[in-house]
Amino acid sequence: MPYQNCTKDNGNAGAALKNSGTGRAILAIVVIIFAAFGITAIYNMSPRYMPQSSTVATAQDPYQDTTPVTQCDGLPSSLSLDNAFSWSQTANICRQMLRTLDGIRRKDIANFSLAIWSMRNKGYDADYLQVAKELIEIIRLRGLYNKPDRWKDANDVIYGTWVALNGSVSAKQVIAILRNTDEQRARALSDDGLRRIIVYAKQQNQSGN
Repeated sequence: MPYQNCTKDNGNAGAALKNSGTGRAILAIVVIIFAAFGITAIYNMSPRYMPQSSTVATAQDPYQDTTPVTQCDGLPSSLSLDNAFSWSQTANICRQMLRTLDGIRRKDIANFSLAIWSMRNKGYDADYLQVAKELIEIIRLRGLYNKPDRWKDANDVIYGTWVALNGSVSAKQVIAILRNTDEQRARALSDDGLRRIIVYAKQQNQSGN
């Protein structure tokens, strides 16, 4: 698979084209130029997908609450993000996370919920639970299931590229790329490395490959 060559986290989104003919070499240059400018725009996107609640006191800020979560009953109402989700929907997101992820804290549920809400708000055509499953699967495939401090940034990559690339590469496509990538390489990917692969995937989509 061409994507496997891109998983070498070396900043070259067009690595898979390096041994091709002149036409593909030109395409590789275009991809690299796009990456140099496009990735910067994606990287600089604000990680705050929607306004934080102004009604939640700092001590109760759901995005800072490090209380461990081992079951999803009785979650505080602040995790519903100003009613972006109902309590039952928030609990469902929590249960999806608990099936795969280790070390969940309340702030992780808040950040996942925010990413899910924001992707759907930007036109991602999937049920909220399906979006949750896709984000969780990407984290699992990257070997981050037990690294909670990486989860928010990992979700930022998917949301940021979805918006910056005008919805041309979905979370489902990212999952397909990671599943067709050598497991060791997928687990070694940095967030910036995954961004480069997603930009490359957009170029492949546009060229019909």
